[in-house]
Amino acid sequence: MPFVAPSIPHLVPLLNLSQKNALPIYVVGGALRDTLLGRTCHDIDLITPGDPTAIAQAFSTHLSGHWFWLDQQRRYSRVIVKKDKTVLQYDFAPLRADTLNEDLRLRDFTINAIACPLDDLTRWIDPLAGQADLENRLLRECSAQSFPDDPLRMLKGLRHCAQFDLAIEATTWQHCQMSAPQLAKVAGERIRQELALLFAQPSLRQILTLFHQSGLSRSLGFPDGNQELSFLQTKQERLTHVFPQAAHSYNQPFCDEFTLASIAKFCFYFMQISIEHHNLLELLSSLKLSRKATRLIVFFHRLARTDSTLLFQQQTTDRMRLLWLEDLNALLPEALLVLGVMERRGAMQVVWHRLYERCDQDLINGRVRLLVSGKRLKELCPDCSGRRLGMLLKKLHTAELKGKVSTPQQAENYLIQWCESH
Repeated sequence: MPFVAPSIPHLVPLLNLSQKNALPIYVVGGALRDTLLGRTCHDIDLITPGDPTAIAQAFSTHLSGHWFWLDQQRRYSRVIVKKDKTVLQYDFAPLRADTLNEDLRLRDFTINAIACPLDDLTRWIDPLAGQADLENRLLRECSAQSFPDDPLRMLKGLRHCAQFDLAIEATTWQHCQMSAPQLAKVAGERIRQELALLFAQPSLRQILTLFHQSGLSRSLGFPDGNQELSFLQTKQERLTHVFPQAAHSYNQPFCDEFTLASIAKFCFYFMQISIEHHNLLELLSSLKLSRKATRLIVFFHRLARTDSTLLFQQQTTDRMRLLWLEDLNALLPEALLVLGVMERRGAMQVVWHRLYERCDQDLINGRVRLLVSGKRLKELCPDCSGRRLGMLLKKLHTAELKGKVSTPQQAENYLIQWCESH
């Protein structure tokens, strides 16, 4: 696997700014790794032996991009540039050590500890033999300090294994197991972001096995993975004709850093693991998940533990299905998109799609509309309010789920009878 020149978009203005500021620029990390793997990279990491802020800002101005700080104290910044329909990301940072070689030894894995000068893209600097590890499909830490310096690197390493089809080198694996408890000290937001990237991988079997065997899951509050897990294999093409809205949203941002596809995999995982409800809420809170993501995960965890026969019975109406989902506190209509991605039965995919299309007319603020209007309810039950009204609506809800009420007229009759008898 010879060294080849990486393709660096907007190379000329970067070289001009390097010369103008008399500050050499090095490409480092993922762009070179992806070049060796024959992959396209849209995230370019650039380092300099001094403060690169002036170069980053001038580069952004030249390309009408967006510049912002990642860490002002350490002088890390990012430039976002749009090229055609592609979004390019350039990260600028000063060396973290006195020399380039020392900087590379402070990085996470050898496959990411390769650099080359921007003015000679064929002269690669690889002090830790990262190219050889990539050829041998090995994930190796840069040093014994890699994980103690940033425990999140252990999760990133698992993602790399799935992403690039790597095996973890023996000593690196031992250090990962030893350092696993330290992951609990990492900010929940950072862990959540890495988990979103992890669950975006096409195959999760190897990742989740290592996640549990390493002790990383336990350190975060996940239960031990001693049960056999099945893995959600999703295909966007399959949704195109039966659930086009889900197909359209498939790779789009959905909640937090998750896409629709990756949150579906995340929810499917929680459907299978043994964890008590209060422990689940505590775990999700520690990961700083949004209310939207939390409601989705809690719903699917509850769904897996609930008799859902009613959903699949032929005589069940779509309104009854929506009411049943509402009973489980489903986030509607979003949960229907996730159900569509998860579903393997063609007939039920059609049902989820049909329910989704009904939501505009059947839902108000995510809840199923009453069969009678609020005004009519007051006319029928003028003396019913507060807790008594809440109990009445719950009774009506139950009557609908049992098939005793299905039309506005039946609902009115039920309300009248209930008020007369109470």
